[in-house]
Amino acid sequence: MKTVFYILVSLILLITACSPGYDHKYYEKVSHIEIPKSSTIIESFDNSEFLTITSFRLKKSELNGFLIKYQFRELTSDMSFEYLWGRKNLTKYVPEDRNRIHYLYNSGQNGKTRWLYIADTISNILWAEIQYPDLAGD
Repeated sequence: MKTVFYILVSLILLITACSPGYDHKYYEKVSHIEIPKSSTIIESFDNSEFLTITSFRLKKSELNGFLIKYQFRELTSDMSFEYLWGRKNLTKYVPEDRNRIHYLYNSGQNGKTRWLYIADTISNILWAEIQYPDLAGD
């Protein structure tokens, strides 16, 4: 009986560990922004409570058209990176205030779900964050 229990626990851990952190269908459904298929995921984080954030590297040749298609705009002077809550959970590339002149953004809301996408036009990095309702209510 112990063996069966250990096998079940191992399978659950394996399945959970292998589940993707980035669900492109969810991001597209919420924001109506389609990340180019040729982009590569740098890292992804989902706290399973109220936010998910993913960073991508886009091809330079596709970045400009992507930004125009989805009407990305310049950051305003009063915009703080505090709005990008999930950035503290990223370890590889994080938006920096000193580079903000090179950043463009797109944001919006769909029901109670909000998104914020920030693109670095020099390094071709896109940060995509979705804040969703905490269904547990805590």
